[in-house]
Amino acid sequence: MDRPIRRLGLGTVLLTILCSGLIAGEWRCDGHWLRFRDKPILLIGDSITQGWMELGTNFDQRAYVDALAQRGINALLLWSYIGIVDQPADARIGYDAPEIWPWVRSAPALRNGAVPRGSEGPFDLTRFNDVYFDRLRELLRCADANEIVVVLQVHDGWTKTKFAGHPFNVANGGALTDRAQFVELYDYEHEMPLAFDPQWTRPQKHQFYLERLCEKLIDAAAVTPNVLFEIFNEGEWYDPQRLRAFQMHFLDFFKARTAQPLVINDDHLRGVPGFRGEPKADVISYHTPRWDNLPGVEVFFEHYARQFDMDPVKPLFFSEPVPSYEGGDTATETALLRLLWGTVLGGASVVIQNDASFGFDPRSALAAKAEQRDRVLDLEGYVARFFHRGGVNFVAMRPAGSLASTGVCLAHAGVEYVVYTSPTRLFTVNLAAAKDTALNVRWYHPRTGEFREAGRIAGGSAAQAFTPPFAGDAVLHLKSTGDMP
Repeated sequence: MDRPIRRLGLGTVLLTILCSGLIAGEWRCDGHWLRFRDKPILLIGDSITQGWMELGTNFDQRAYVDALAQRGINALLLWSYIGIVDQPADARIGYDAPEIWPWVRSAPALRNGAVPRGSEGPFDLTRFNDVYFDRLRELLRCADANEIVVVLQVHDGWTKTKFAGHPFNVANGGALTDRAQFVELYDYEHEMPLAFDPQWTRPQKHQFYLERLCEKLIDAAAVTPNVLFEIFNEGEWYDPQRLRAFQMHFLDFFKARTAQPLVINDDHLRGVPGFRGEPKADVISYHTPRWDNLPGVEVFFEHYARQFDMDPVKPLFFSEPVPSYEGGDTATETALLRLLWGTVLGGASVVIQNDASFGFDPRSALAAKAEQRDRVLDLEGYVARFFHRGGVNFVAMRPAGSLASTGVCLAHAGVEYVVYTSPTRLFTVNLAAAKDTALNVRWYHPRTGEFREAGRIAGGSAAQAFTPPFAGDAVLHLKSTGDMP
């Protein structure tokens, strides 16, 4: 038999349960926001990108999770795998780390789940490496025990520059002869049979390998509910029609097997419809704007505030701020600080692509950047704690830049306001909607995570003036005294 035989369809039922607002497992779609375990959640945290897989057992995943949990960070993102790289030439790693692949290799036998360098055989994409999936389950359990959501990027492995060593390359045991073939499926509307046939064509074999990997990842993630799947990493180098059809196929595939939310990237399609109108896509992710030109906080705020107001309403996630952070000076840290706050006040979740976290492998080259890494983790934690432990009712708020002279404001007009200001001595907030309302005033230092109470004011002014009590960037939080917890 050479035709796929299993049809999709169960996903429609699961989608209805999930996004109708009914509880599906422990997740809910709640308009602009996600709810997890019946609490609203903004995902604010760290991305280890491909480092978790490349560094293998030398990456101290428990220490990493502990570092996030101690700061109140509630999200981490990792790639399921990346094409083979020359690790000593990778400035982030600098030595032959014991990478762990999802698949076994035909020779030699794996040693503690790792491939001895210099004697690798081709991949056997029909056989999975138990050590990889056991380690993944351990990470998920550890993260779940610390109330951290794991976002797992599923597809690509970065064929863009890594195809020569990519597991799906025919030279390495796969079926592909060109990187563009990665998004070419045999049948975009149907799944492949469960039994592999060596006589299949290239697209049939490729689709089978992809589907079995997805099934195995879903099975591993079933140990805990704290997992979101981001279907694809970027992909602007593929044919856009095939890329979109590929992603739709796997949205169906995952929907038929899990009620956990699915994340789909929406800023790498060229000339084809995006996914905001696709009901199977629960969360829309973005990899823009870039931060390396050190933009102001308003750049990130305005980008996500525009997306926030689009229809239909979807939770938003800045899942891969580029380029990666590998250490930097004060100006670099300031850019990341403003990226975090601008994105969240614009109504979106965010993780920093913090490759400095490779340093949780003490042998890696980036272990030398531990102090810089930890400062960025601190910045992530300060944002996460403000929104989840600071009494901020963000689910009732929306981006409202016009209410503040700084242009960066999240507000429930008349009730609660959060305003970000870059260094300035005076700015104003329009509190006309808070007429006859007393507002508690407090300041938050985004570089130290400290609150400073500042009494009460009466609302009603269309240009109420404020002056930060400390130098540098500052966050102002105003809340109706009648709405205080």
